[in-house]
Amino acid sequence: FRFIQSVLFNLAFIPALFQGTYKAIKEKESYWLIHPFVLFSITIGYIYAFFYSHIFKKQIEAGI
Repeated sequence: FRFIQSVLFNLAFIPALFQGTYKAIKEKESYWLIHPFVLFSITIGYIYAFFYSHIFKKQIEAGI
């Protein structure tokens, strides 16, 4: 359950935007402002890789 909750949080752009803005202000480092974009992109990449390796690859091997 915790993993699914983490994935949903990563895909929800607004909470990560607040988190990145808070960290940027607190630590005075502007690189935290790209945090929501990178977090979303990496999560989408992992989801794509998971489905490719578990579903699409099996269909290709089976000749479907």
